[in-house]
Amino acid sequence: MKASYYHSITLMGNMLDQANIPYHYTGRSALFVQGVEIDEYKNIEIDVQWDVFTEALDLFSKYSPTKPERSPETASFLMDVEGASVTVRCRFNTTIKTDPYRLSIKLGDMEIWCRSLYSYLYDEEMSRYSAEIHAYLSAEQQGFTAENEQAWNQNNYLALVNRYGDPVELASKIKQNPKWRLHPFYKYMGDVTSKKITHLMGSNGVKAVALAILGAEVKVVDFSQENATFANELANGANVTIEYIVSDVLSLSSEHESGNQDLVLMELGVLHYLIDLQPLFEKIKMMLKPGGRFVLHEFHPISTKLITSNGKKT
Repeated sequence: MKASYYHSITLMGNMLDQANIPYHYTGRSALFVQGVEIDEYKNIEIDVQWDVFTEALDLFSKYSPTKPERSPETASFLMDVEGASVTVRCRFNTTIKTDPYRLSIKLGDMEIWCRSLYSYLYDEEMSRYSAEIHAYLSAEQQGFTAENEQAWNQNNYLALVNRYGDPVELASKIKQNPKWRLHPFYKYMGDVTSKKITHLMGSNGVKAVALAILGAEVKVVDFSQENATFANELANGANVTIEYIVSDVLSLSSEHESGNQDLVLMELGVLHYLIDLQPLFEKIKMMLKPGGRFVLHEFHPISTKLITSNGKKT
């Protein structure tokens, strides 16, 4: 059944491409195209460009499509393609090619268009597939994290020394003005004295050490042992203590989900390491005490394209 379902999808995708009819698979069939396990292989849904809907109807004439049903918003017809029940739909005055959730997936030697599974995480009708989608993304995340972890444990300590200098010397500079190291988000943290703070994906420990100097009880979570080495030397140089946990954030053990943290911090260039944000925010929720605060300082990827080679923003 799965093989015939796959065949029907690639067959129709090829026919639509050859006829230059913009389309994308939706619903369960879109999830299937993207590798998500679904519970049945019977129904296929396709959206086609509204102004070539009649051409699509003619294209599939050999499958004896039903007479189109129309509403003010949509038109659709049904047909059977090699055992699969297919619904072909158009949405009037909606351009398929400019849908931001439309993407292409390689199935064998073919390019198949479908609607991104991310769009279905926020779709009421498809919410019953959220568990399957999150399971798929979790498996993808494991491979992605393993690659990044390997990269961040190759000569990163040396890179940090080359960039910042000796950790003890850097520690003395941080002690001169720790609040400056926490700009611009320090104003959202308030007085950190005696506060329990976790810095997720805390990298080299500069922010953690600055917070510790200001009197916070700081925990850092990061998967790079080389980052941890630098951060601990930095803390020793500043005569403060931090707890550095070498772990992937999503694999953090339950003992650290104590619900007693006053503040959780993430900052600058971290979200792109995660392909599904829901598990992250569930972790953060379990860390924070009631009334605790999550501070996220991030940049939009487009900003990296607005900086010239000499560091000036255009």
